Amino acid sequence: MKTQGRIIKWDDNKGYGFITPTSGGKQVFIHISAFGQYRHNRPELNQVIDYTLSTDKQGRLRAENAVLHNGKRNYTHRKNSEVKLREYLQQRSRNLATSAAILAILFLFTMSAASILRKVQPSIPIFYILISFLTFAMYARDKRAAQQDLWRTPEKTLHMLSLLGGWPGALIAQQKLHHKSSKQSFLIIFSATIVLNILILSTLIMPNNRIIPDTIRSMQQVRISSIFKKSAKQRGHGHIHVYDSNGNTVKRIELD
Repeated sequence: MKTQGRIIKWDDNKGYGFITPTSGGKQVFIHISAFGQYRHNRPELNQVIDYTLSTDKQGRLRAENAVLHNGKRNYTHRKNSEVKLREYLQQRSRNLATSAAILAILFLFTMSAASILRKVQPSIPIFYILISFLTFAMYARDKRAAQQDLWRTPEKTLHMLSLLGGWPGALIAQQKLHHKSSKQSFLIIFSATIVLNILILSTLIMPNNRIIPDTIRSMQQVRISSIFKKSAKQRGHGHIHVYDSNGNTVKRIELD
């Protein structure tokens, strides 16, 4: 039978206090454990509670099965709020993962289209597709190993594959396999590998990029100059002439 009373003493640090029954009578000892699943709602002085009257081994009065007035409603409301927040965060995470996977597919499609339009070398999208398949397979293998308590693929291996261009496959694997999609430390490094890979790719395919062509051209010139010098020495000449497209001499190189 439930009895109603009011808390007249409460030590929150120690988790116990005393109740005065509404109907009058002796004070009743109450411990925080008496609130059961509702003990997250910490009681306060002068709060009204419902409880079951009991006695301990020494015959002293104590309260059991205690519920603060509105305590159950507040507890249920808080639990519902926590569930809603958790569901919202899970849905947001799923939406972000889906968007990332779509982005990966669009990237591969764009690179393939650029290859067809001769904007990039065909080998670039082919390489991205192949290494993405490999990365997806490595994620699948690592998830299976985690489930079966087998040898795991090192995270640095997965990061290296992403840095080399397998990040589209990694994004798709994270969304489809739900693997490596929530560990923040892993995702931070993974995001950095995507940025670095795109920067490297941009350097390679930018129309105004002169670094690689100039380097190749310089290497070709050195090679051609070496060939001409070797040929001139074999013929006994002490110098060679460099001509423009009209046949005019533009430079004379003395041979050592």
